[in-house]
Amino acid sequence: MENYTKNGLLFIFLGLIVGGISSLIMFLYSFIITSQGTSGIFGMVGIGMFSGFGGLLTLVGGVFMLMGRKEFTKRHEEFITKAVVFLVLSIVSSMVIVIGSTVISAVSGSPNIYASSFLPALISSVLGGLVYVFALYELMDPKGRTLLYIAYIVSIGIALISSLYVLGLFGDVFGGEITTDLAPSAMNLVSSASKISVLGVVSSLLWAITAYIPFKRIKDGEIVAKIKTNEIHISKRICPNCSKNIPDDANICPYCGKQFESFL
Repeated sequence: MENYTKNGLLFIFLGLIVGGISSLIMFLYSFIITSQGTSGIFGMVGIGMFSGFGGLLTLVGGVFMLMGRKEFTKRHEEFITKAVVFLVLSIVSSMVIVIGSTVISAVSGSPNIYASSFLPALISSVLGGLVYVFALYELMDPKGRTLLYIAYIVSIGIALISSLYVLGLFGDVFGGEITTDLAPSAMNLVSSASKISVLGVVSSLLWAITAYIPFKRIKDGEIVAKIKTNEIHISKRICPNCSKNIPDDANICPYCGKQFESFL
């Protein structure tokens, strides 16, 4: 039997761990980048590539989750569909704002940092967080759902704090008289902005835990995917709530979601 959901959760977990590590490395690197001059940018490119690898793992995990959307309850399938919708909305809305602010800045000759930085970060945290909430909600126990809400709220708060911090840096670095040599100012900006990346470790860690919880529940058999009759024998165990055949070792009905204190 396919284990798309379990494998997807594992990829998402690993991707978030990689993202958290890259945020930590970026934070540590911010203390030495100014002493390296413009050559320090190459180090940041390497960190960015490592972070991109984490994003790729998360994307692969999301694809697996989508492929396995029918493995559990009908509501889980519906929530996965909603997660995809929020993901598309997050990407499209952020792109529209960034492109729009770029065009406006080009026409007016004055960069709009608020629209190009603050709004996309806020939208990504709100809509992007809902992607995780809907994708994981039905696979969680009550404590896991509470942690899911906490991770969502914290991620929005971190996005707001980070965006406001960066906006303040732009004002401090470029708010004064502009000189012909912007390299030192730019490097100071990059170094200072990288220091706030340590908050990303917290956000990534919380989301990683929320991905690991349902992975472990599936791995331990606490929740069991629907079983195809042509793959294994038909269980004689019947769910008392929906009267369907369920796995002998299931702690929750994969069809109606009823939980059991012990095996029937």
